[in-house]
Amino acid sequence: MNDKSNGNSLLKTRIAWLLLILTSFGLLPSRVVAGGTRSEPVDLGVGISAVTSCLDAGQIMTFAWSLTNAGPSNVTSSISVTNFLSSGLVYVSSSVPIGSYSPSSGVWTVPELAASAEVSMAITVMAATAGPQTNAIGVEVPSGYTDSNPGNNTASAVVNVNPPVSIICPTNITAFQNSPNGAVVSFNVTATGGSSGAPPVNVSPYASGSVFPFGITTETASAIDACGDTASCTFTVTVVPAPMADLSVIKTASESQATVGDLVTFTIVASNAGP
Repeated sequence: MNDKSNGNSLLKTRIAWLLLILTSFGLLPSRVVAGGTRSEPVDLGVGISAVTSCLDAGQIMTFAWSLTNAGPSNVTSSISVTNFLSSGLVYVSSSVPIGSYSPSSGVWTVPELAASAEVSMAITVMAATAGPQTNAIGVEVPSGYTDSNPGNNTASAVVNVNPPVSIICPTNITAFQNSPNGAVVSFNVTATGGSSGAPPVNVSPYASGSVFPFGITTETASAIDACGDTASCTFTVTVVPAPMADLSVIKTASESQATVGDLVTFTIVASNAGP
């Protein structure tokens, strides 16, 4: 009985030493060791970039995400990456080559990730509010693994959302003829917002200060900023021909000849022969 017990004990010791030697040379997964289990070492990291150089409120943009495993162990269980969006960014759609993404929970699930591997996905959002807006992501290390570099488990990208472009046209204008071919008309159109303060304004078919023809002309004003955001408005300019008239003035004197001290009355009569 004692010999059998001693033999079993010796066998267990030899097996434990064999497993330890095989593990130390990388011939067995590090999770299998003498005396039980332990977490496998990995280095999971996430990255994010904003795929835009300019963004105004109301426009859409894309964030590109990446998930890497610098090893040394393979991750054979599912990995969750959670998405956090500023309130000023609204989810629109996603492109997920590997794994799946849930818009309701904001979780990207990757089924597994080998050592030295990288996977990526992208989400499209709409910028609803002007100001700095953030997209942040974080990876959850699965049970049974220890991350050797937790400092790269989160990442974020900030985009500055500009106010939308807006434009104000004058009210409709009526002008009387002040030149042979119509009327010189001046007006002011203002634009605000966008990426660089007041965006430039274009008015057609006639710019302010031009001679407008008789009748009604519809003017269209538009503004566009560096982000491609546009705004437009319209107004009319009506040129009325100047009224025709035949004005004349007649002046008469009460006396055709007078000497010093005489009273002379001058009468001036102005008339308009029409039409």
